[in-house]
Amino acid sequence: DRAKLEEFAKRTGVNFTTSNAKALNGAKTVVLCVRPQQMGKVLAEIAPCISHEQVIISVAVGHELGFYEKYFPKNQVFRVMLNPFISTSKGIITFSKNGNATKSGVEKVRSIFGELCEKILEIEDSKMHVFTTLSSSSSALFYYIFNSMAEYAKENGLNANIANEVTFATASAAACHSASSENTLIELINGACTPNGMTIGGIEHLKTNKLGAQIKTALDKITKKSMEINSQERGVASEDI
Repeated sequence: DRAKLEEFAKRTGVNFTTSNAKALNGAKTVVLCVRPQQMGKVLAEIAPCISHEQVIISVAVGHELGFYEKYFPKNQVFRVMLNPFISTSKGIITFSKNGNATKSGVEKVRSIFGELCEKILEIEDSKMHVFTTLSSSSSALFYYIFNSMAEYAKENGLNANIANEVTFATASAAACHSASSENTLIELINGACTPNGMTIGGIEHLKTNKLGAQIKTALDKITKKSMEINSQERGVASEDI
């Protein structure tokens, strides 16, 4: 969308072009930021224009390093998984690297993405699907739970703004407390559930209805979808996953 590019260039001062080939001209680093379903078409277009010295970084979901190495077998290739909170520099970003990666390449990735998060970690490429689920897609599960809690409060007479504020503040405090505590999450749950107290009945209800198993199933569906994107590009049937 040329109009949007012109507006973005005016606001940021960056150069722009509507040609992928021209965008590669003189670039030391190439960051691939297109939808995974479009990635194969884009890579086929730009592969003839890529030099071996250029560092390739993808932020697309699903595609493993091997997918990119088919097009760039001699390049340093990195796969970076962002999170939904980079506008506030929160959360964790991970990256994986191929066998051609150098120390300077790793430092480049950390330099580009390190300021967009609280922590940037290197992990094995095979673990990236699970990380994607846990760090990025699982945010929707938290929103779903927050909404249920806030809706309950509103249905029982609490002002909507107060219901949201209390829900978010409590969730934030619980996350900070569990992250800094030396206790395991199970120990924290048990510690909040005194015998015959207020909380234990609700937790027992969740256990009886297997909420934990339902959450794991939901996360597993997300992970398998990420794996399916990569497998479809390799010609593997989804039922084989």
